[in-house]
Amino acid sequence: MDNKKLILIIDDEPYNIFALKLVLKSKGYAVLSSASLAEGLEILHQHKNINIVLMDMMMP
Repeated sequence: MDNKKLILIIDDEPYNIFALKLVLKSKGYAVLSSASLAEGLEILHQHKNINIVLMDMMMP
């Protein structure tokens, strides 16, 4: 994923993921996303170059 900063979004609300991805990509960030914490942790372990995680604190 070239030299862009990589952001992981973890949120169970699809609209939140959509909106955040739209804004972050327009600002030049590379974005990965997950709708579950388990999948998000798996992505985090697979991609050691993730710079920041944005996570919904009220997930079920």
